[in-house]
Amino acid sequence: MRRSLRPLSFQPITSSLLLVTLLLWVANGFAQDLSPAESTGMRSGGKIYIVIGVLALIWLGFGIYLFLLERRIQKMEGESSKVKTETINQ
Repeated sequence: MRRSLRPLSFQPITSSLLLVTLLLWVANGFAQDLSPAESTGMRSGGKIYIVIGVLALIWLGFGIYLFLLERRIQKMEGESSKVKTETINQ
């Protein structure tokens, strides 16, 4: 007997991504604040904002990719079930 597969939901992925983002944001609030004289490395030159921007774009692209992939999968599942229904009815 075959078990039907439930369609994948995009909600768990979105919820997990939102949770991780919020946790990282809150953790950043607890970080030690450095005065401008103590800043070194990428933060002193403002390069850290470039790194954050690139990472944000990567995550955004990954999220869009998953969203589009989910839509394609749902479309294929709909077509598959439609074909099965037509085959059974004949």
